[in-house]
Amino acid sequence: MMTFSQEESRGKHVIGIDEVGRGALAGPICACACILETNLSFHKNFTIRDSKTMTPRQREKTAAWLQKNSMSFIAECDAQTIDEIGISEANKFVLKTVAEAAIQHVNDPETKVFVDYFTLSGIATISVPKAERIHISVASASILAKVYRDSHMKELAQGYPHYGWYTNMGYGTASHREAIKIFGLSPKHRRTFTSSFVKQP
Repeated sequence: MMTFSQEESRGKHVIGIDEVGRGALAGPICACACILETNLSFHKNFTIRDSKTMTPRQREKTAAWLQKNSMSFIAECDAQTIDEIGISEANKFVLKTVAEAAIQHVNDPETKVFVDYFTLSGIATISVPKAERIHISVASASILAKVYRDSHMKELAQGYPHYGWYTNMGYGTASHREAIKIFGLSPKHRRTFTSSFVKQP
């Protein structure tokens, strides 16, 4: 199981930041900043690693534990905003929003802030490629963000049952793409992500 690295454990807290939903055809992009106490003891029955390598049940179980034992902030940009400003700007916006909220909450300049891949202008963060595989704080953020977004997509699926969002979470599976061709785009789809294979209304 992941543990705090020496770099993470210098202060009382560490902040990990990650996003989910960047490549989806529908739904929001979401980011989470997770604040962990560096002396936190992790329960041996909970798995904390890159959310993409965990089952839905593992993610939900671990997220419930993290919600009780950490502080987190989540931000999102919906499909319309993504189409208006572009996915890169939307990605930066959600990351910066949660970073600023977490840093303000901790209010300790010694706190390390780890971000998966991205650098954020004006914020002292440590950018690490594949950070969710290395830093427990970022892995925790990835789990919380994934569980939050999956839950949101399941709620959206109730209003738009044709697209299979309950299982594909808005990503471009073959069945999702076929449903778009048959039923057209919903208001929750990203037009800029679907223009290559479907006519725009």
